[in-house]
Amino acid sequence: MPKTQIFIFLTAICLVIGLFQLPKVIVKTQTKTLDNDIKDVSTSNAQEHKTKTLAEHSPKLSQTDLRAIALFKQNFYTKNQQTIWADSLASVFRKANMWDSAAYYIGVASEKATEQMQLLKAANAYYDAFSFAIQPNKAKTLAQKARAFYQKVLDKDPNLAEAKVKLGMTYTVSENPVQGILLIKEVLEKEPNNTLALMNLGLLSMQSKQYDKAVERFEKLVAIEPKNFEAKIYLAESYANTNKKQKAIDLLKKIQQEAPEASLRVAAADFLKQLTP
Repeated sequence: MPKTQIFIFLTAICLVIGLFQLPKVIVKTQTKTLDNDIKDVSTSNAQEHKTKTLAEHSPKLSQTDLRAIALFKQNFYTKNQQTIWADSLASVFRKANMWDSAAYYIGVASEKATEQMQLLKAANAYYDAFSFAIQPNKAKTLAQKARAFYQKVLDKDPNLAEAKVKLGMTYTVSENPVQGILLIKEVLEKEPNNTLALMNLGLLSMQSKQYDKAVERFEKLVAIEPKNFEAKIYLAESYANTNKKQKAIDLLKKIQQEAPEASLRVAAADFLKQLTP
């Protein structure tokens, strides 16, 4: 299956089930990893956000939401406990899939934070915004902001695996994507069963068409998490691209029967039609 078709397929699944972990923009690099684990890696600021009006997003926001945002913003800028008002704003923005807006307010409230949990909250908010960003420049900017917060988190706790994996993913839109791959591999060296690391390395292997490596990652992941049907769909896709068509078909049939989410069953059925025309 062509790379573009794979990408559309993966993106559609992830958007439907709300677990989109992989950035949607691609950057080309001529740098190679030590074991060739990846060849092509998937590649706002405050002023921009200040000048943006809510009118741009009005179709996504109800009048109740707009009134709540106005109140929360007023309190955010004029009252104490800014982090609480930032969380309230982020909650409304996330309902409208306005991930960059949610990240902006949490980020502002966390600029001078020293507590690890608050720094991690800001890092994750920017990571979510980065993951859903479509425009390459915007994704890169959001990734940089997430990276800065993750680095602060890791300065406090260098062994926090989640932060290190996500930090690694932010490097995939930087000038040095290999650094990101190496960071994620560091996690796997210490925690061979880290599912977040396995998922992301598997997805990156798929994007670079190294499906044999993707099979290895996803087989291990589903052995650890037998009910991870998202990973099973990626595994089926990897099987289909490593001359293991029957394995892919058998796995997709099982997903159709066992997946609890209707969206995953539909995705498996659609993919199955492509393999058995």
